[in-house]
Amino acid sequence: ETSIQVGRSSLCNIQLFKSGVSRFHFKIEKDVLTDLDSLNGTYVNTKRVHSYKLNMQDEIVIANVRMIYFKNYLLVDMVDNPFENKDLKREEPMFVNRVFLVPLGHRV
Repeated sequence: ETSIQVGRSSLCNIQLFKSGVSRFHFKIEKDVLTDLDSLNGTYVNTKRVHSYKLNMQDEIVIANVRMIYFKNYLLVDMVDNPFENKDLKREEPMFVNRVFLVPLGHRV
């Protein structure tokens, strides 16, 4: 069984030091994302959710951190909201050093 917990706490699999991220923000177990009563909420495909059955390539957003769900890992994009960077040309590099894959069940 793969599971992952995301938040500011050192007890989380993915620890994010970013304004708007709760200590224990959300978890994913058995393809189900559960918001852990975070103050600013968890959004899946632009909708705020408490519990949501994830599908491949669903977009999860917390505090302008964008993640794409795959069955066994999350792609985490630490670049701020892409709409704030609307003037960037697509052929320019998109801060590749801030994008990383996290296998579910691992810690970073």
